[in-house]
Amino acid sequence: MRERCLQSELDQVRAEAAQLRQQLNPHFLFNAINTVRYFVRTEP
Repeated sequence: MRERCLQSELDQVRAEAAQLRQQLNPHFLFNAINTVRYFVRTEP
């Protein structure tokens, strides 16, 4: 019983971590694109 409970908690933590990664990936991509756009505009 305890092992099942611990496994359930571990699965939940893994799911939450995966969800956070999915939220962060677009954020970093957006920042990278904005940085490139900035340098394209400022560098001749």
